[in-house]
Amino acid sequence: MLAALAAAPAFFVAQGAFAQTTPAPARPSTFAATINADATVVRCAPNAESGYAFGSLSAGQTVTVVETQTGWVRVRTEGNAFSGWGGYVPALPGVTLSADGKTITISKTAPINAPNDSADFNPDRSSKAIGYLTDGDTLPVLEVLKGEHDTYYAVPLSAKTSGWIAESAITRLNVETPKPEGVTTEIVKPVVVQTDEAKPESTEPAADDDSNIKKITKAIITPTKPAVPAVPTAAQMARAKFTELENTWQKLTKENCSVADLQELHTGFVAITQDTTAMAATRRNALTRSTQIASILELRALKARMQDVEVKQVDKTQELADLKAWVDARPRYDAVGVLNASLVYDGVRLPRLYRLQDPTSGFTTAYLQEDPAHELSSMLGLMVGVKGPVHFDESLRRNLITAQRVAVIQAGKEVEIASPVKAETRNSGSNDGSDNSGK
Repeated sequence: MLAALAAAPAFFVAQGAFAQTTPAPARPSTFAATINADATVVRCAPNAESGYAFGSLSAGQTVTVVETQTGWVRVRTEGNAFSGWGGYVPALPGVTLSADGKTITISKTAPINAPNDSADFNPDRSSKAIGYLTDGDTLPVLEVLKGEHDTYYAVPLSAKTSGWIAESAITRLNVETPKPEGVTTEIVKPVVVQTDEAKPESTEPAADDDSNIKKITKAIITPTKPAVPAVPTAAQMARAKFTELENTWQKLTKENCSVADLQELHTGFVAITQDTTAMAATRRNALTRSTQIASILELRALKARMQDVEVKQVDKTQELADLKAWVDARPRYDAVGVLNASLVYDGVRLPRLYRLQDPTSGFTTAYLQEDPAHELSSMLGLMVGVKGPVHFDESLRRNLITAQRVAVIQAGKEVEIASPVKAETRNSGSNDGSDNSGK
């Protein structure tokens, strides 16, 4: 038994006979994409409320995505899609304008603020930074803008700036995805070694078999390729756009939203109703919402027109009251009209005269001679009735009255027929020459 064991060959397992695994590298976060909807809004932050818009992109344009958040992607503002876009750099310490006014040089740190679309691109109200400049940066200056408090330099956007757009508005380009490195598994067969003690004493050459020859075999096992995420269909993208608009609508219904917000939402919903790739249910829901918003816009327009009519009606009522008082007062006075000073007969080059004007046409009907006892200057712009001697003046081509009694005519209680402001409005465009007399 011992001799048999001694004659049996000894076997040893080579080190490294176990499988070794190499992990696959992580996928990069930056990728190219195309815009799949017209008028895609680019915002300064991933938020439809606090991130105001500073531009829009058209369907088919290509962008570079550098960051992804839930429902939003950040894109680098460079390339053909952003040609002609600009931002505002405030004139802070460390921002130096060249002598020719064509460039700025940065010696510290300065923000590039996004123009505020909702504030008519006012630089004072464009305070959201979409990029930063650092020491040594030099940029061309498109325009020097003077705000209410500060000075700003309009500069072109570049790779140092970025904006946010809705994730549903992009489609990732179908570029060739690099093949992940397969998991390499090395399988090493046990090394079969026959000890000297087990060598046969025969002089015949040993057979070429696994019993006395070391063999190492490497096998490459390629794992199953990971599934590529499916590209959203056009119908799914339309539905995602509807959901985004609907969420915005639900937020605005809790506020006193502006007409501009309603018009933007209406345009978005109408675009979905005209999208033939959208599902019928999506188009139907978009039509319902667009009709509702259109009704709200129409009601707001009607309300604004009603308020305008009411204001005009008040003015018209007052004007009619003035006219009635003027007509009623005429038989009791030698002349009735709105009292104003003459610009020609001003008491400097010529004697001071006052003129009476028709309250409806502004036509000068008569002139009054200066009488300190009546303090005519205190009644300027008011409807007055005048009693006194009247004679026709050939040079004035109007009646000239020596006022013996002047009274302010009122319509109702404590109501002046005409205020100085109203009289000025009636006489605008006539420099005492409205009577065509040149006086």
